[in-house]
Amino acid sequence: MSLGALRAVEDGEPPQVSTLRVLAHPVRLRILSTLTGRALSAAEIAREIGISQVRTSYHVRQLASAGLVRLVEDRGTRTRGERRYTCASERFDQISDDPEARPLLYRALADELLRRSSADGGSGSRTLADAELWVCPHLWTDVVARVKDALDDLHRGARPPESPGAVPVSVTVAMFRQEHEET
Repeated sequence: MSLGALRAVEDGEPPQVSTLRVLAHPVRLRILSTLTGRALSAAEIAREIGISQVRTSYHVRQLASAGLVRLVEDRGTRTRGERRYTCASERFDQISDDPEARPLLYRALADELLRRSSADGGSGSRTLADAELWVCPHLWTDVVARVKDALDDLHRGARPPESPGAVPVSVTVAMFRQEHEET
């Protein structure tokens, strides 16, 4: 259990709620996205997303305390240190089973999607879907597995920004089985 989660338990808050609160901040979501497929220092993250290094370091510490980023390299010297971090998990599907906490994450993801959509240049391939459907359970299980595989492929294939031959893309996926409401 992470230090942040331990503190939350001491304060009487379930660990998954604390983790979602850490995650449900737009700057932290951008940091996690920036750390997908690569390790960066706070200074590199700050340059990438356009905020101060001090602010970035604060948010990275919050993410690390919740176990959402991990330290992968410490190039520390006596006078100066550089720590490089990476995203601890590319998907958020194991973060919480708490139905009261999940809306924090969904709201933050929706806000981030709105921010990113302003960069949609209208070129290239894209897909957009929204649906509430009734399907067979085996079809649902199969589709969720295929989407997870596709997301894993994208994360494994992530390259540093401006890499030759790479293009910037945005992916936001939320799929869940709904409870049936009797009418």
